[in-house]
Amino acid sequence: MKNRLSRAVGQAPVDEAYSSLVTTASENDLDVKWHFRRLDPSEADIYLDALFGPMYFKYERFQKERTCQTRFSDYMMVSLFLLLNAVLQMAIAFKIDQVALRTYGEVGHALFNGACWRVSAAQQFVGLLYPEDFKDSSDFDCTQPLLTLSMLPDKLDLNKDGYWSVDEAYKMSKELHDRGSRMGANLTENLMHMAKYDVKHRAGSKSDLSKHQLDMDFFQHFRGKIEMCLPVDPKLCGNLEADGKLAKMLPERDDGQERVEECRENFGSFCTKLFGNDYEWIHYATSELCGHSKFERKSGINVAVYDASAKRHPTFLC
Repeated sequence: MKNRLSRAVGQAPVDEAYSSLVTTASENDLDVKWHFRRLDPSEADIYLDALFGPMYFKYERFQKERTCQTRFSDYMMVSLFLLLNAVLQMAIAFKIDQVALRTYGEVGHALFNGACWRVSAAQQFVGLLYPEDFKDSSDFDCTQPLLTLSMLPDKLDLNKDGYWSVDEAYKMSKELHDRGSRMGANLTENLMHMAKYDVKHRAGSKSDLSKHQLDMDFFQHFRGKIEMCLPVDPKLCGNLEADGKLAKMLPERDDGQERVEECRENFGSFCTKLFGNDYEWIHYATSELCGHSKFERKSGINVAVYDASAKRHPTFLC
């Protein structure tokens, strides 16, 4: 009987997966030696060991007790590791949330879920707001759709008749809404504001207020003013001048100080008037995110520096 049992133990299948367990048997006495592998938390495969734990325990019990019945204790180790992993992941997520809250404040959620988005993550707007070659861009867009479209005005004139009409504005509003934009509902109002400004400030304007049509030449003639609306903060006008961009936006101005003054005045007289409440909201949201500003001198020009920039936070806004 003893010999049969010894032979049975010796003939037990030992797979390489169970290399951590070695069973030896002697002919005269049943002598079983168990060799266990020590689990080191620093090892990369510790979770794999935990997942295969039930197999180890079951095989050990089979060697000792000759039973394959599954027990709850077989899963204690894997359950412990899964629980610890879940707690660790939640702790990391909580820490990230706390850091984001301290960094961006309460406006962070509203900003990045309403006013800004990464272009590459907004594929639904490629072809509508952005050209096809923008689909892989990692840049952020923090301008309202109408301001982006004003930089690419060909997308507004759907029938290519040289006018932006109310019907076209309505179709664009609906298309933006259907693709998930929250800032495309008032394009018809914006169109009329632009038409009135065009008639009043540009000689030879073909904009027709009675037909609710905007002459597409408006976007080319006032392109410099539209470009000055992109920073959404008049304090950044000095930054544009220092970078040499303002001279290109206002080529008719020779004096740098006059360019900066016109840029600042443009914020109230053009940007907020034509682009409306959505533009003002983005200005408020980005100013909250960027924090307090202070001025520094750069080549005799007052340049705005924000808290967010000084802390090396995202600086695409400030």
